[in-house]
Amino acid sequence: MVNPYPIPITTIPLERQAPQIVPAATIQEWARLTGNPRAQGQDVAGITVPSILVDPSGLRDEQRVRGRAREFRYRSGTLTLYLRLRIFINRGLSPCEQRIWTTHEMDHVRDYEQLMGTLNLRLQSDSFMRAFFLDRQWFPVNDRGLMMDSIRETCAGIFRQLTQDAVTGRDTDAEYERVRSQIRETCHGRSRRPSLRPSARPSG
Repeated sequence: MVNPYPIPITTIPLERQAPQIVPAATIQEWARLTGNPRAQGQDVAGITVPSILVDPSGLRDEQRVRGRAREFRYRSGTLTLYLRLRIFINRGLSPCEQRIWTTHEMDHVRDYEQLMGTLNLRLQSDSFMRAFFLDRQWFPVNDRGLMMDSIRETCAGIFRQLTQDAVTGRDTDAEYERVRSQIRETCHGRSRRPSLRPSARPSG
């Protein structure tokens, strides 16, 4: 049977943190930093900001001298990816509204945690990752830092696309209306209709 995960990658979600209650301007700033088109909205409820830390410190290489050049290639070890999720909720909302929007944000948290397996699988088929880990191509020793940066950028790029797709699938008009309806029913009509939730794109 073919191993679907020949590249040794470990994905670790960091401990979930409690939502941070912040001014609307802070949420808007995070939306702007993550490239969200709703960053200019004046009425925002919350945002979940996903990011990964790519840790290549567990990788080991071997070296050779070829002519006058010293080269290296991957020998062994595991690449570790840490998932970090931060939730920000608008402090201008009532406690009831904050609870309901936090529940919505926790759905995003679960989406991001579940896609880490997909990220691993996508990295297994990436041409650069396969050249480095499986084909074990030789590179100049002086380029080692550049190669580690390329690994980080490859992981971050695929992660960014996956999280954008997850946000699109979660933050539908129907989902917003469901949350608004729940607020109207649960919070006794005190909702200020925080209709613009600037769902995050990741920081890599």
